[in-house]
Amino acid sequence: MYSSERTGTAQVYRMDIKTGQNWLVTEAAELAAETVALLPDERHVVYFDGRSLVRVSLRNYRARKLYEISPGYERGDGPAVSGDGRRAAFVEVSGGRSRLRLTDLGSGRTETVIEREGVLRQPLIRPRAAMVLVRTGEGELLLVDFGGRNERRLAVAAGRTGQALFTRDGETLIYLNYPPDPRQLHSLREIVVETGEDRLIAKTSQFVAFAANRNASVFAGASGTKASPHILLLLRVTGRELTLCEHKSSEPARANLAFSPDSRWLFFESDREGKPAIYGIPVGEFVENTEG
Repeated sequence: MYSSERTGTAQVYRMDIKTGQNWLVTEAAELAAETVALLPDERHVVYFDGRSLVRVSLRNYRARKLYEISPGYERGDGPAVSGDGRRAAFVEVSGGRSRLRLTDLGSGRTETVIEREGVLRQPLIRPRAAMVLVRTGEGELLLVDFGGRNERRLAVAAGRTGQALFTRDGETLIYLNYPPDPRQLHSLREIVVETGEDRLIAKTSQFVAFAANRNASVFAGASGTKASPHILLLLRVTGRELTLCEHKSSEPARANLAFSPDSRWLFFESDREGKPAIYGIPVGEFVENTEG
């Protein structure tokens, strides 16, 4: 699944990797490309079309509006989809206030989880738990349950926290850490949600975006350095990196790295040839099959 403006307006497309055949999925009036999310059942896609949260079936391409942003509010970050595909979390902004909203993707019922002064960003639903992680304007990571209770801050390492993702079991949050000293290397770290134990996975070649394979044994990263604009593999067991190729992207933080479900292919986005394009790299020689 990807979005493209090839017809003059942003739309979602579906591609068969083996044949290269493409199908138009949406007919959105104002598709917000950064909001497109494939549901875990691989039969539906959700996205924002202007102020509306929409779900479309990949069987008949019929679109259904689930929710429309309330008057007086504007769309913020999200949606983030739960591991079971039943809910989506996103942010709405009104002046200097933000609220975290949660929509049932079956009924469209939407409720507020938390609301506060300042900016809330980048919601992320914790797998196998009725909880949402969200960032504050000060960069803190807050974890709160669907009912807005049991709110707590995750004590991550000092410095700025970059991209983050949960492991499939929801027990651990993996994140990029940018140390307070800019001369230090960016590192990949993880924090055990229940105990708060924070530990280093490995220092990186200045990753600004990353992805984990299915069992989080291997990571792919996009380096943000102009001198070495590389896509690299990082092995958890050794902490060593392997250079795969040069991404040469003007915005490496938007590389959108993704492993295939079996971890045998790595995909990323780059404008290295003047236009945004999707690239694939076979990595089966270095990464074990994780499907099944």
